[in-house]
Amino acid sequence: MLNCVFLDFAADYWVPRVEAERLRESRSKEQRHEADRAAAAAAHRVQERREELRAHQSEARRRNAAEHREHVEAGRPPAWRPQHVHKWLKLGGDLEEARRWSDEGWTPSDVLGAAGAIGKTLALPRSVGDPDEVAWWGDTLTDIASGTWPQVPASTRISVKRTFQEGRRERWFALSESCGVRVERWHPAAASRTAAPEWTRTVLGVFPTAEAAWETVSELSTVGRDVVCEVNVARDNGVDLLEHLRIPRAGVDGHGEGPSGDAEGAQVARLDLQKVAHLVEGVPSRFVHCIVDGLPVVAVRTAHEWRRLTVGVDGIEKGGLVVENVVESRWSSASGEKPIICEGGGSITVVALGLAVVRQWGGRGDSRRFVAWPSSVQGRASVVARWIAESDLQTVAAILLEPWPDDE
Repeated sequence: MLNCVFLDFAADYWVPRVEAERLRESRSKEQRHEADRAAAAAAHRVQERREELRAHQSEARRRNAAEHREHVEAGRPPAWRPQHVHKWLKLGGDLEEARRWSDEGWTPSDVLGAAGAIGKTLALPRSVGDPDEVAWWGDTLTDIASGTWPQVPASTRISVKRTFQEGRRERWFALSESCGVRVERWHPAAASRTAAPEWTRTVLGVFPTAEAAWETVSELSTVGRDVVCEVNVARDNGVDLLEHLRIPRAGVDGHGEGPSGDAEGAQVARLDLQKVAHLVEGVPSRFVHCIVDGLPVVAVRTAHEWRRLTVGVDGIEKGGLVVENVVESRWSSASGEKPIICEGGGSITVVALGLAVVRQWGGRGDSRRFVAWPSSVQGRASVVARWIAESDLQTVAAILLEPWPDDE
């Protein structure tokens, strides 16, 4: 009797619940299968679109290659792809002009960038010379075509671009001639709305040598806080421009730590002041409003005065300077249980004329400071001797200072 009651209770209570659970599981499984089928269908559609895109790209490349072959056979420069040709034609260019620019070594991007900046190809200059030579003087084809800067004359020995805070620009040239060096100042005339600004030339005088021009014409070498100078010399000039820079006291702010807040000047010089601050590791430093042969000039503080050095962009990004080691030491301490338990070293490295960096690394701590590097052998020997004493190099018997290069 009890067994029948239990069976009736189970039939009335458990069977519906079990059936409901089975139904939920069946529906859940069906939903999962449906989701899987939807995901597979979506993946299939994505794969189809990807294959369609690849086929379209392959066909576009094929048409592009065929069009490029037709252009080359028609006499267009091989470096000019169809997209370059189409843009060139849209700007009003013709076949001969494109071939002439290509023969001179200019890339399609250079030429199209310059033409795009002025809006038409007819306004491009007839010739600006070799691209490497133009870049040597810190110029671009766009600079010259748009009238941002005048083209460098063929006999130029020194070029000085001066950009003032209010945006005004002028360019100074020292040019070779039979009786010496002629100095000219170029400044832009009033620009029209339809043409690039014209540059007006004024002759300042003729000097026997480039050095005499440096000494007499202050604009060739004087750096101030209200102007950013870009100085370049001819490849064969052999002049250390840092020797000729004249920086007034106002040109280097002697107060405060880290780089100056002259964001405008640093932007013109393409210099990241924060990277310079990291580079000199907390040593007082200032941007000197000057670029020498494409490298920004930075002043760093030694014990008694400010010294100047040029900083390469790659050097900043890698956290180092273009250097020449004068002397270096390495040490390690060993024990019976462990072959080496501590090691380190130090060095004196010349980074610019009259400027060196004393470094220490390893177990005794890491540090770096700038020091003056004298021109005399006796002065340099004193710097090395102080470094030996400060580094506690007990095994040093003698150090030979070899003759320094004459062209330093």
